[in-house]
Amino acid sequence: MGSLGDDLYEGVIPAPAEDTTVEYYILAADNEGRQEGMPRTAPNHWYDFPILRQTTGVPGLPTVARLLPNRPNPFNPSTTFSFELRDPAPARLFVHDARGREVRRLIDGEICPAGLTRVEWDGCDSLGRALPSGIYHFTLETAGLRYTRPSVLVK
Repeated sequence: MGSLGDDLYEGVIPAPAEDTTVEYYILAADNEGRQEGMPRTAPNHWYDFPILRQTTGVPGLPTVARLLPNRPNPFNPSTTFSFELRDPAPARLFVHDARGREVRRLIDGEICPAGLTRVEWDGCDSLGRALPSGIYHFTLETAGLRYTRPSVLVK
């Protein structure tokens, strides 16, 4: 991040995949050690920035992570989530319902390798109960970024 003067700053944000939502937490500090976060405390709230077309790419800068669409979608009874990491990194992959409640955690902080990772979801909650038809969202958190995509379970 660099200063543009007059309390304005500019930074580079890694280019996410198109048609996804990325959430950022911003923390700024001055030379005297004072800090200010946006939002003030993390992670009480996230700011969503939908990416509709590739506008944030910087030539020569590889993407940190990419969350791919699940296959199949719609699905019954199972689907596969896939994501790519530029470097090995801890990751969390979880599924939440339309109300935002977490129904299943598929990866919980494990170090995932660089390259493609695939995780199958059987359409069940964390207690092994089959979930009803509906729209579910799967979220990948890694490298300080959060990516979310929808998925449709049809019974």
